[in-house]
Amino acid sequence: MVVLAAGATLATTLSLDVGTPLADASVLLGSTAVFSIAVAVVSRWYLEHKGDATLRNQVLAVSTSSIATVVVGTLVAARLMFISVHDLNALLAVTTIAVAVSVASSFQLATRFHTDARSVGLIAEQLVTRPLAPPVRDGFGIKEMRDLARRLEELSAELEHSRDRERALDVSRREFVSWVSHDLRSPLATIRALAEALEDGIASDDDERAGYHRSILRESERLTVLVDDLFELSRLHAGTIPKAPLAVPVQEIVDDAVTAIVHSAESNGVRIDCDVAAIGTRLVPATDMTRALRNLLDNAVRHTRHGGVIRLEGHRDATAIVLTVHDECGGIPDSDLDRVFETAFRGDVSRGRHGGGGGLGLAIARGLVESHAGQIDVQNHGQGCLFRIRLPAPE
Repeated sequence: MVVLAAGATLATTLSLDVGTPLADASVLLGSTAVFSIAVAVVSRWYLEHKGDATLRNQVLAVSTSSIATVVVGTLVAARLMFISVHDLNALLAVTTIAVAVSVASSFQLATRFHTDARSVGLIAEQLVTRPLAPPVRDGFGIKEMRDLARRLEELSAELEHSRDRERALDVSRREFVSWVSHDLRSPLATIRALAEALEDGIASDDDERAGYHRSILRESERLTVLVDDLFELSRLHAGTIPKAPLAVPVQEIVDDAVTAIVHSAESNGVRIDCDVAAIGTRLVPATDMTRALRNLLDNAVRHTRHGGVIRLEGHRDATAIVLTVHDECGGIPDSDLDRVFETAFRGDVSRGRHGGGGGLGLAIARGLVESHAGQIDVQNHGQGCLFRIRLPAPE
């Protein structure tokens, strides 16, 4: 309505400026407006009641109605001004040429819209099947359609990446279930066999029965470790890590982690050297960081050769506390470095697992560190691997 009012005001002003009497201007402009509005109403009715009209037909309808409005208004004005037949014929000839050119241009534009829309539709159909072969965007004549096609191509690539990741996660889940089932079944079968042996009286003396009891206890501890790992992993996936855990000095969590693993290290002939004095008295989350560091040390002990040394070091920079665990495991294949923190990933079978756990320790360590806005990574270094934990520690 604002546009119509502005147009009427401008037309009236122009008519009066050229000396047209007010009465004649009112009749001329009123008649022209009536016929023009009638054409516009018919065009709008067509667009509203032809909901299934193609984009090309709608563009043609809009452009044709605009042309028709101008032509009708011009003819009505010419008729009311009683111009000569010669002038009217000349006006009709000029108008006819203008209409033909306008309709042809509108048809060409509508066809371009139609072609580009079909191309975009074909691209959209491919989103659910396979990645697009580049370059499908070069044949577009309309910038918006070309930009839409480019975005659809990007979405297609993202969807394909998501499919690949989902397939990889599905394989990982299957392997995880298989490995955990095996790790649960093994100690349970051992406990059951030992219990049945005791029940059947196979153990003939107290020393043999005590050995059976020790074996049952050892297998029970393996089960406890695995169940604890599964619980911790489910806690991480559920996002139930406390937001404000108890914080203690770094030296305290290092002492606790080393104390928990030192017996296993001595049994495997491995020495642990610590040097975290450079960190000072900075505070870190107590339980979570102790668990993460213990898991790294446990992994290092199990894979370090007999007689090897594990070095646990720490330092601080402007924004972070850095803890490193350097083992002598012989290194990890480059193809596996990016996967060592995946749930239940075990890598090269020759590295083995010397009892206990379900391949969850490193995954839990990563989850605990990242839950406190930290980072954890690994790289081959010297005769083994270097695991690094970075925890934010603002001044």
